[in-house]
Amino acid sequence: MRLSTQATAHAGLGVECYMWSSSPLRRAVDYINQQQLVAMLRGEKPRYQKNDAELFTAISSFDAAYAAYAEFQDKMERYWCLRYMEQENLKDFNAQVIKENLVRIDGMPLVLRWWFA
Repeated sequence: MRLSTQATAHAGLGVECYMWSSSPLRRAVDYINQQQLVAMLRGEKPRYQKNDAELFTAISSFDAAYAAYAEFQDKMERYWCLRYMEQENLKDFNAQVIKENLVRIDGMPLVLRWWFA
């Protein structure tokens, strides 16, 4: 499942829809934001001050974890899509051009670079 802001069916999670907003990574960053907002609304001193090194570390850590997760997710999707195509002996399929030479195979989350002759 790709991380996104669009709810889509995902039976493997046991939930009707999965959204990026329900990701544990997303919730961790949202929690930091919520702490800051609640403190401000209550007139309290927020945990992190402007240009706080600890805040930048938390954000940087999130970005690194998200990038690693996204890369892993892309590799797994690609692997399992290619395995499925091999298993089903798919030789012909339809695809939609996303942009320039990127195409998404219809019916699966597989995106490939395609060079048209």
